[in-house]
Amino acid sequence: MEDIALSKRLKQVSRPACLTAKVISSGRRWDQFGAWKTIRLMWRLRYRYWRGVSATQLAKEYRDAR
Repeated sequence: MEDIALSKRLKQVSRPACLTAKVISSGRRWDQFGAWKTIRLMWRLRYRYWRGVSATQLAKEYRDAR
């Protein structure tokens, strides 16, 4: 959830900018569980973070979602 927290703080400083740098990440979870299950997991975690669940607790659940 650090990306969400960082984005929220950056929006207070400046408008969002479009970056042209290339970012590479692992698609392992997407390949293993499929798109819909992974998307559902990500949105569920985001919603719970928004509702106040600690990032530490969500990180544990994210790791255990395998």
